[in-house]
Amino acid sequence: MAKLNQNILPSGIASTSEVGEPSLSFGGFTIAPSGIASTLAFGTAKLNQNVLPSGIASTLAFGEPELIIIVPGVIQPSGIAPTTVFGTPIISVVGLHIPPQSRYVVELHNPISQGWVIPDSHNDPSSAWDGETYAYDDSLVSGQAYTTTTNAKLELIPASPLYTSKLRIYGSGSNNGTPFNPNIVLDVYYSGAWHNVYTGGIQYGTWVEKTLASPQTIEKARVSCTDVLSASPPIKVFSVTEFWFYAAPTGGELLSILENAHAIAIEQSLNTSPVITFSLPADDDKSVLLTRANEVWIRDIVTGDVIASGILEERVDTR
Repeated sequence: MAKLNQNILPSGIASTSEVGEPSLSFGGFTIAPSGIASTLAFGTAKLNQNVLPSGIASTLAFGEPELIIIVPGVIQPSGIAPTTVFGTPIISVVGLHIPPQSRYVVELHNPISQGWVIPDSHNDPSSAWDGETYAYDDSLVSGQAYTTTTNAKLELIPASPLYTSKLRIYGSGSNNGTPFNPNIVLDVYYSGAWHNVYTGGIQYGTWVEKTLASPQTIEKARVSCTDVLSASPPIKVFSVTEFWFYAAPTGGELLSILENAHAIAIEQSLNTSPVITFSLPADDDKSVLLTRANEVWIRDIVTGDVIASGILEERVDTR
């Protein structure tokens, strides 16, 4: 905010000088500033209404409150450290994150779908497995699918073709009752063929994740054990307690940009999700898309990053 100091004197003129006194002269003539009464002393003078500071419109009457001047990197809002660079988010001691309005936009997107998915069915092509459904019953304590046949493949099938980025297995080996780390083969089926994801050892009795070279829409996956197994004493068994697919992120298509959104703020407290708040004109025709079926994204238009996202929790009409 710019305030005009009415007691600033032209350089070199004493505050007691009368305008009519010969303070300014040229060629022997006394010169008084134009428009200031000759009886008005400097130090108590009112500013000539016809003299405007550079850059202020001539239609602006003196006495009107608050002239806002934006000078990036020079003028600092009250309470913000002078070392803060304009255009960077401000985080106060209470955790309120207030982005500069010119740098952030509010977008509405289709929700992103992702997460672990349990198989819907199975196939045991060599009939060498027992308890197959235990491999996808979402329980680590109910039981295990197991085989005593080397390289016997158990196929796990999702309810429908699934865009997948990785697999998760909780497996183990038992050699006459003694646990061992089994060597396994993981494959996935897409584009009409099987593709290997992983061949090697895994730690028994713990979750192990293996990532596909790139996300694929797979029809099924399979697992087998390459160790020498045996159904005769000493019995050597390979077991699968759980086997899951990870649905790779899909969705997120941009539906609309709320260009009229303002007063954008993000409140972040410890151990909680961020809370996004912003205001929108009541007659904004894009507000019909602001529902719980869509996601709200706050994007930094300088870096292109999405700094927060969420689903509508509450909308309040303040008219």
